[in-house]
Amino acid sequence: MKRHAFTVLFFILPSGTAAADDVLWSYTLTELPGSWGQYGFEFSSEGANAHHVGWWYPKGHVDVDCALMVTQVSTVPQDADSLVLHIPQHTYLYAGTTSGTAYASVTLEMLTDGTASEVIWSHGVSSYGNESVEDSLPIHVSITGLEPGQFLQFMFTCYHSGYRGSTVVDLWLYEASLTAHGDLTFTGLTWGSIKRTFGESPN
Repeated sequence: MKRHAFTVLFFILPSGTAAADDVLWSYTLTELPGSWGQYGFEFSSEGANAHHVGWWYPKGHVDVDCALMVTQVSTVPQDADSLVLHIPQHTYLYAGTTSGTAYASVTLEMLTDGTASEVIWSHGVSSYGNESVEDSLPIHVSITGLEPGQFLQFMFTCYHSGYRGSTVVDLWLYEASLTAHGDLTFTGLTWGSIKRTFGESPN
Protein backbone atom coordinates (compact mmCIF):
# COMPACT_ATOMS: atom_id res chain seq x y z
CA MET A 1 0.00 0.00 0.00
CA LYS A 2 1.30 3.40 -0.97
CA ARG A 3 1.65 5.81 1.97
CA HIS A 4 2.79 9.40 2.34
CA ALA A 5 4.05 11.05 5.51
CA PHE A 6 3.14 14.55 6.64
CA THR A 7 4.59 16.82 9.28
CA VAL A 8 1.95 17.61 11.87
CA LEU A 9 1.48 21.35 12.16
CA PHE A 10 0.36 23.25 15.25
CA PHE A 11 -0.93 26.78 15.66
CA ILE A 12 -1.06 28.94 18.74
CA LEU A 13 -4.39 30.25 20.03
CA PRO A 14 -4.35 33.70 21.61
CA SER A 15 -5.60 34.26 25.13
CA GLY A 16 -8.96 35.95 25.55
CA THR A 17 -12.70 35.37 25.46
CA ALA A 18 -14.61 34.55 22.28
CA ALA A 19 -18.21 35.05 21.30
CA ALA A 20 -20.75 32.26 21.86
CA ASP A 21 -20.06 31.01 18.32
CA ASP A 22 -16.50 31.31 17.10
CA VAL A 23 -15.07 30.24 13.75
CA LEU A 24 -11.82 28.41 14.45
CA TRP A 25 -10.99 28.28 10.74
CA SER A 26 -12.71 28.81 7.39
CA TYR A 27 -11.31 28.38 3.86
CA THR A 28 -12.65 28.50 0.29
CA LEU A 29 -10.21 25.72 -0.76
CA THR A 30 -9.38 27.50 -4.00
CA GLU A 31 -5.82 26.84 -2.84
CA LEU A 32 -4.29 24.67 -0.15
CA PRO A 33 -4.38 26.42 3.25
CA GLY A 34 -0.87 27.09 4.46
CA SER A 35 -1.15 24.85 7.51
CA TRP A 36 -2.72 21.87 5.69
CA GLY A 37 -1.06 18.97 3.87
CA GLN A 38 -2.14 17.04 0.78
CA TYR A 39 -1.28 14.89 -2.21
CA GLY A 40 -3.50 13.92 -5.14
CA PHE A 41 -5.68 17.07 -5.11
CA GLU A 42 -5.79 19.96 -7.58
CA PHE A 43 -7.07 23.45 -6.77
CA SER A 44 -9.07 25.92 -8.88
CA SER A 45 -11.59 28.74 -8.48
CA GLU A 46 -14.23 26.05 -7.78
CA GLY A 47 -12.38 24.35 -4.93
CA ALA A 48 -10.25 21.27 -4.28
CA ASN A 49 -10.67 18.27 -6.59
CA ALA A 50 -9.29 14.72 -6.39
CA HIS A 51 -9.95 12.92 -9.69
CA HIS A 52 -8.35 9.51 -10.18
CA VAL A 53 -9.07 6.69 -12.61
CA GLY A 54 -7.70 3.18 -12.11
CA TRP A 55 -7.34 0.44 -14.74
CA TRP A 56 -6.52 -2.79 -12.93
CA TYR A 57 -5.38 -4.82 -15.96
CA PRO A 58 -4.09 -7.16 -17.22
CA LYS A 59 -3.52 -8.97 -13.94
CA GLY A 60 -2.58 -8.49 -10.31
CA HIS A 61 -4.13 -6.68 -7.37
CA VAL A 62 -3.03 -3.18 -6.35
CA ASP A 63 -4.03 -1.09 -3.30
CA VAL A 64 -3.62 2.67 -3.70
CA ASP A 65 -4.30 5.69 -1.48
CA CYS A 66 -4.79 7.95 -4.49
CA ALA A 67 -5.40 11.22 -2.58
CA LEU A 68 -5.11 12.54 0.94
CA MET A 69 -5.71 15.89 2.65
CA VAL A 70 -5.12 16.78 6.31
CA THR A 71 -6.24 19.95 8.07
CA GLN A 72 -4.35 22.00 10.59
CA VAL A 73 -4.44 20.89 14.22
CA SER A 74 -7.00 22.78 16.35
CA THR A 75 -7.47 22.85 20.12
CA VAL A 76 -10.87 22.49 21.78
CA PRO A 77 -11.67 25.84 23.49
CA GLN A 78 -12.62 26.04 27.15
CA ASP A 79 -16.41 25.69 27.72
CA ALA A 80 -17.15 24.63 24.16
CA ASP A 81 -20.42 22.68 24.00
CA SER A 82 -19.74 21.40 20.50
CA LEU A 83 -17.70 21.88 17.34
CA VAL A 84 -19.38 21.91 13.93
CA LEU A 85 -17.50 20.86 10.80
CA HIS A 86 -19.14 22.04 7.56
CA ILE A 87 -17.85 21.12 4.08
CA PRO A 88 -19.94 21.50 0.89
CA GLN A 89 -18.86 18.65 -1.38
CA HIS A 90 -19.61 16.46 -4.40
CA THR A 91 -18.57 12.80 -4.56
CA TYR A 92 -18.69 10.33 -7.45
CA LEU A 93 -17.33 6.79 -7.11
CA TYR A 94 -17.39 3.95 -9.65
CA ALA A 95 -16.20 0.36 -9.54
CA GLY A 96 -16.59 -2.00 -12.49
CA THR A 97 -15.35 -5.39 -13.63
CA THR A 98 -16.45 -8.37 -15.68
CA SER A 99 -14.02 -10.98 -14.36
CA GLY A 100 -12.48 -9.68 -11.13
CA THR A 101 -13.05 -7.17 -8.34
CA ALA A 102 -12.91 -3.40 -7.95
CA TYR A 103 -13.26 -1.05 -4.99
CA ALA A 104 -13.32 2.73 -4.51
CA SER A 105 -13.91 4.84 -1.40
CA VAL A 106 -13.54 8.25 0.20
CA THR A 107 -13.31 8.64 3.97
CA LEU A 108 -13.20 11.58 6.39
CA GLU A 109 -11.61 10.82 9.77
CA MET A 110 -11.25 12.85 12.95
CA LEU A 111 -7.93 12.47 14.77
CA THR A 112 -7.89 13.28 18.49
CA ASP A 113 -4.63 14.20 20.26
CA GLY A 114 -2.65 12.97 17.27
CA THR A 115 -3.55 9.29 17.67
CA ALA A 116 -7.17 8.20 18.08
CA SER A 117 -9.12 8.12 14.83
CA GLU A 118 -12.87 8.06 14.15
CA VAL A 119 -14.57 7.88 10.75
CA ILE A 120 -17.18 10.65 10.65
CA TRP A 121 -18.19 10.46 6.95
CA SER A 122 -17.55 7.99 4.14
CA HIS A 123 -18.73 6.47 0.86
CA GLY A 124 -17.57 3.28 -0.82
CA VAL A 125 -18.42 0.98 -3.73
CA SER A 126 -17.21 -2.56 -4.40
CA SER A 127 -18.15 -4.58 -7.40
CA TYR A 128 -18.12 -7.89 -9.20
CA GLY A 129 -20.06 -6.10 -11.95
CA ASN A 130 -20.68 -2.34 -12.09
CA GLU A 131 -21.55 -0.09 -9.16
CA SER A 132 -21.49 3.68 -8.57
CA VAL A 133 -22.50 6.24 -5.96
CA GLU A 134 -22.99 10.00 -6.24
CA ASP A 135 -23.62 12.45 -3.38
CA SER A 136 -23.82 16.24 -3.18
CA LEU A 137 -25.11 16.71 0.38
CA PRO A 138 -22.78 18.92 2.44
CA ILE A 139 -20.77 17.25 5.17
CA HIS A 140 -22.20 18.73 8.37
CA VAL A 141 -20.99 17.07 11.55
CA SER A 142 -21.64 18.21 15.13
CA ILE A 143 -18.90 16.97 17.45
CA THR A 144 -19.64 16.71 21.17
CA GLY A 145 -18.12 15.07 24.24
CA LEU A 146 -14.69 16.66 23.75
CA GLU A 147 -12.39 17.81 26.53
CA PRO A 148 -11.00 21.38 26.64
CA GLY A 149 -7.45 21.48 25.32
CA GLN A 150 -7.75 18.36 23.18
CA PHE A 151 -6.08 18.52 19.77
CA LEU A 152 -8.23 17.81 16.70
CA GLN A 153 -7.27 17.20 13.09
CA PHE A 154 -9.35 16.01 10.12
CA MET A 155 -8.17 13.83 7.24
CA PHE A 156 -9.70 12.91 3.87
CA THR A 157 -8.45 9.69 2.25
CA CYS A 158 -9.38 8.59 -1.29
CA TYR A 159 -8.66 4.93 -2.00
CA HIS A 160 -9.16 2.47 -4.84
CA SER A 161 -8.04 -1.03 -5.79
CA GLY A 162 -8.88 -3.80 -8.18
CA TYR A 163 -8.19 -7.03 -9.98
CA ARG A 164 -9.14 -7.01 -13.67
CA GLY A 165 -11.42 -4.01 -13.16
CA SER A 166 -11.62 -0.23 -13.34
CA THR A 167 -12.43 2.53 -10.84
CA VAL A 168 -13.18 6.24 -10.69
CA VAL A 169 -12.72 8.46 -7.64
CA ASP A 170 -13.92 12.05 -8.03
CA LEU A 171 -14.20 14.25 -4.92
CA TRP A 172 -14.87 18.00 -4.87
CA LEU A 173 -14.49 20.05 -1.69
CA TYR A 174 -15.80 23.58 -2.24
CA GLU A 175 -15.01 25.13 1.15
CA ALA A 176 -14.51 24.06 4.77
CA SER A 177 -15.11 25.57 8.20
CA LEU A 178 -14.85 24.54 11.84
CA THR A 179 -16.97 26.48 14.35
CA ALA A 180 -17.04 26.23 18.15
CA HIS A 181 -20.30 26.75 20.07
CA GLY A 182 -20.75 27.54 23.76
CA ASP A 183 -19.54 29.99 26.40
CA LEU A 184 -16.01 30.05 25.04
CA THR A 185 -12.78 31.09 26.68
CA PHE A 186 -9.55 30.53 24.81
CA THR A 187 -6.39 29.69 26.70
CA GLY A 188 -2.95 30.62 25.42
CA LEU A 189 -0.70 27.73 24.41
CA THR A 190 3.05 27.61 24.10
CA TRP A 191 5.15 25.18 22.11
CA GLY A 192 6.43 23.81 25.41
CA SER A 193 2.93 23.07 26.70
CA ILE A 194 2.03 21.34 23.43
CA LYS A 195 5.10 19.10 23.73
CA ARG A 196 4.24 18.23 27.32
CA THR A 197 0.74 17.22 26.22
CA PHE A 198 2.32 14.65 23.93
CA GLY A 199 4.78 13.47 26.61
CA GLU A 200 7.84 15.27 25.24
CA SER A 201 10.24 17.55 27.05
CA PRO A 202 10.43 21.07 25.61
CA ASN A 203 13.83 22.13 24.34
